[in-house]
Amino acid sequence: MNDMKAEYDLSKMKSRRNPYASKLKRPVTLRLLQDVVGYLKGVAAKLARLLGA
Repeated sequence: MNDMKAEYDLSKMKSRRNPYASKLKRPVTLRLLQDVVGYLKGVAAKLARLLGA
């Protein structure tokens, strides 16, 4: 009754672009304080060190 395979060969599948992708993306502008930008850069640096980048 279970039609699921243990593995699927994705190279044999027909691929196509997502027709809705262009409708999902919109440009957005956010104004951030300098201390917020500094905090986010610090978080990104810590994450990069953890990931070994």
